[in-house]
Amino acid sequence: MTLATTRALLRSSQPNVLIEASAGCGKTFEAAELARDAGQGLPEGASVLVLAHTNAAVQEFARRVRNTGARARAMTIDSFCVDLLEPYAARLGLPSPLRRNVGLGAGRLAFNALAPAAANLLTRCDAIATMLAARHPVVILDEHQDSSLFQHQVVSFFGRNNTCRVRVFGDPMQAIYEDDQAGSVRWEQLLGEAASSGSLRDAQRWRDDRALGDWILAARADLKAGRPLPLRNAPPTVTVRRIGGLRCAGFGHGNSGQLARPIQDFVRNAEGSVAVLSRRNNHAWGLHIAAGGTLRLNEGADYERAYTLLEQAAANRDSPQRLALCLAEHIRAVSTGLNAARYNAIGRALRSAGIDYARHRVLRGFLENFESIYEAPSLDTFCQTAKAIRESPPSWLTIRMPASMRLIGQLRPRPSDDPLECLDAIVARIKAGASRLARTVSTVHKAKGLEYDHVLIANFSEGHFGDDEMSRRIAYVALSRARRTITILVPEQQPSPLLG
Repeated sequence: MTLATTRALLRSSQPNVLIEASAGCGKTFEAAELARDAGQGLPEGASVLVLAHTNAAVQEFARRVRNTGARARAMTIDSFCVDLLEPYAARLGLPSPLRRNVGLGAGRLAFNALAPAAANLLTRCDAIATMLAARHPVVILDEHQDSSLFQHQVVSFFGRNNTCRVRVFGDPMQAIYEDDQAGSVRWEQLLGEAASSGSLRDAQRWRDDRALGDWILAARADLKAGRPLPLRNAPPTVTVRRIGGLRCAGFGHGNSGQLARPIQDFVRNAEGSVAVLSRRNNHAWGLHIAAGGTLRLNEGADYERAYTLLEQAAANRDSPQRLALCLAEHIRAVSTGLNAARYNAIGRALRSAGIDYARHRVLRGFLENFESIYEAPSLDTFCQTAKAIRESPPSWLTIRMPASMRLIGQLRPRPSDDPLECLDAIVARIKAGASRLARTVSTVHKAKGLEYDHVLIANFSEGHFGDDEMSRRIAYVALSRARRTITILVPEQQPSPLLG
């Protein structure tokens, strides 16, 4: 199918059109152009609705249509569900009022509860779906392969109205998120529901390096078909480097020393934006250390842990002992070095009447961090204590997953503030800035939707990239982030079977 044919199909009167859009093939551009064109003839009060899965995607779409005059509204599916549920929350037995950018706590729903509640509302009241279709006669669904079954159920109500045209963009090879509770929508299901389907397969991202773009598309085809990567036909911009002594999985057992030099050499010799990618969170943190401070860590994600910690602190803000113990328990969960003996000793030292330093010489410096909580128990002192411990931990403590403590440490809530709303604002800023990290270490999942001049995939081993469907998809997403060069680090023993 040619690009002209695909564009005509998108602008046709067909009620439901599915477009398989490979990474880097102009999907965002085509969706923005479609929104501009479709919005020109709409009646007063109507607009094109664009539903995406990430704030970064929403912001990118908004940036592209900002100066076109398009009558389009872009938002995440979760935000759409909140807006839909808010007027009816009390009648549905939900917290009222609901909050945007929901985390945890009073008046909030967990993200995975939003779509089921919205689907239930639309099932109970057809008139709401009819009203939505009249308000949004054209709906564009972005990266729809990432939808849960409940999210898909919500947006499928648009397609049931003959006056609404639904345009679905997705890529089955980028379906790397799995909903453990509801399950994820299957590409075969989307094909079965579509009146027509097309594709975008012209490598727009690699206009300056057609050889790399063609190879990445060939790699996609081979991975999708169950074949290994076509390394024999790889251009010079694709490098596979075998590392002696590199272990198959994980980051410990000497991998820090084995990967430090190749990563630092890669960063030093690369001009432009850089991403060092891994499949695992703990591995990404180890790579950040191996890079020697030359790359930022795109943590992007330990938000739920931060919300949970803040909610616990808010519930115990009047008790300095419980506040201190709450923080100590969190530190134990995200660190190494706080073994059972030390943790139990800390628990005995943090008393309701104050801190007992007796017989705790080794722990004294750590315990002193909690003095401010005892002197003035509040969420503000709690957050400042978390920041102080994260920035200057004792020598025996290593904070392996610092994202949640970094988030909490940025808060300065006043007694009149809703602390969870304050955290919402910080999370929103972090999400907005993730796409601007020019030199970063990241998991593949957090890098999805982003692109970099140079990409290094660390430890392309059997333990990280086995011969299974999900590993193939994650490998493809990692490869397709690169605009100019790809470097793949492989252990000499137990390399990934995807290399052939």
